[in-house]
Amino acid sequence: MFNEFVFQSDVVDPARLIPFDTKYATKVNGKYRYFQRDELCQFAVGRETEDFSFILLGIENYAYTNYKAPVTSMTYDALDYQRQATMIYEEHRSKGVWMSEAEYMSRYPKGAYLKPVITLIWNLQPMEWDGPKTLKEMMKPGLVDRFGRYFNDYGATVIDPYHIPEEVLNHLSNNLRAVMGYSKYSRDPDELYEFVSRQEIMHNLDPVTADLINLTTKSGLDLSKYQGEDGGVSMCLAIEQMRNETKQAKAETKQEKAKRKKADAKIKSLVRLLKEMGKTESEIETYLNSQGLSLVGV
Repeated sequence: MFNEFVFQSDVVDPARLIPFDTKYATKVNGKYRYFQRDELCQFAVGRETEDFSFILLGIENYAYTNYKAPVTSMTYDALDYQRQATMIYEEHRSKGVWMSEAEYMSRYPKGAYLKPVITLIWNLQPMEWDGPKTLKEMMKPGLVDRFGRYFNDYGATVIDPYHIPEEVLNHLSNNLRAVMGYSKYSRDPDELYEFVSRQEIMHNLDPVTADLINLTTKSGLDLSKYQGEDGGVSMCLAIEQMRNETKQAKAETKQEKAKRKKADAKIKSLVRLLKEMGKTESEIETYLNSQGLSLVGV
């Protein structure tokens, strides 16, 4: 995800990713409040003999639109920078390194370096992200126009499958392409079936990825029906059956509507006849009820 949507090149090597602590604690009114990211990894940049250093890569997963996403992203990043600054200060103090008054008051040694934090927000819902992606979008346009240059904006990088072109999908790794593509096309059974049929991995998808797709798109599939002896799930068969069931349901609904329309026409004719016979509305309703008929829609 970072290579494709952030760096646009193969910067991140999975072998050099190290899972990092996702929990943060901050003191508010004398009490500790805890926050936790969804995913955070430390990535080694460069070589140990050259420009060896680290950056932190975080992902927040949402099965709904988070309308304060820029604030959430900014908060997590700020908490991590604060954690880093505290750790650097405590490390210097524990080693007995002399610090100036300014360093002591700052609780941070001069010239120390923080690790950059990059956060992505992954839209898991099978629909377009319609929330703000920058802090300024959360403010009145008039105020932004007048004072926007005086305060810092903060952006949230949102990965929205709804807007991912087919050619970009094809560049993703197999499992990620399966999840992103399914989410992108899940609203249309025919488009979804075409996408799934083109993806070889969908014929034998690992159960964890299949579960993720089923849950985040609320497809409601009984995946056990399409699981092979090796545990892989045939999403192609699942989607084909789902598409057939959708078509059958539409056909049955159409037939029911036609039957109802025909029945309503007969009731209307009967009501007209009873009125011509001089029957009152109350008498007509009583008669129809005795015959198990209804005036609703007539």
